[in-house]
Amino acid sequence: MARAGLVTRSDIAPGVSSSVPAARALVQAGKLADAAALLAKATDDSAAQFLLSQVAQRKGDFDGMLTAARRALQLDESNWDSRFRFLECHLYCGRADVVRAKLLAFESDASDQHATLARLAEFHVHCLDHEGAMRCLDMALHLSPDNANYLFSRAASELALGNIDRAEKSLDRVIELRPADCDAWRNRSTLRRRTAADSTIGGIEAQLRRVTPGTAGEAQLYYALAKELEDIGEFADSFVALKRGADVRRGLLSYRVEHDLEVMQELRRTFTAEQ
Repeated sequence: MARAGLVTRSDIAPGVSSSVPAARALVQAGKLADAAALLAKATDDSAAQFLLSQVAQRKGDFDGMLTAARRALQLDESNWDSRFRFLECHLYCGRADVVRAKLLAFESDASDQHATLARLAEFHVHCLDHEGAMRCLDMALHLSPDNANYLFSRAASELALGNIDRAEKSLDRVIELRPADCDAWRNRSTLRRRTAADSTIGGIEAQLRRVTPGTAGEAQLYYALAKELEDIGEFADSFVALKRGADVRRGLLSYRVEHDLEVMQELRRTFTAEQ
């Protein structure tokens, strides 16, 4: 669950007396080794150890990454940024066992924080523990029952557990709350074979009239439409919708053969036979 760039801890105010601002400047200048050396001296600074774990990761020093993440958490065990960083680092190194153990301990502290519970659910999913994800999402939805993002995630875990009917009900609610959610329409269409009596073709077509042309959402809606048309035996119309979705998807691809050639030429110039 590595993130791009360096994540700023939310509890660090600008201008604090810390090695962190100076280290960030070194990172921006590309001087990772100098930044790591500076941060390594701040062994009692949780924020510095948090940043050190990120710098170590960028350097490919994964043992150092884990050590710094553990130290950051030890210094400030109640800080959620440090907790999430600890989980990210161990997941990155394949230590799902450590992540699972910590997740159980963290859940009780987040019982009144729906966004935090939803984040913990993501870690459960990465550990292939969909029951744990469901537990966290159910608690999150108890606090924020109309959150479409939580319902969408809940549907995914329900599906992973084989609970098709429950997954469909969650997606029904997502679409009710957020009709423009094209992914929800697409996902729901794949759950089962529909009949003419319970088809949602009309709803899909209504969204196609509203969606921005040439977008990924339009492609998803056409794929959903193709699936439901196939379900009711309208094969010719289904193929037309499928082709339209594929055409939209193809139009979104930015692949250029020339770019690959440029990369290969640069590799040949950089790595000679001697190197």
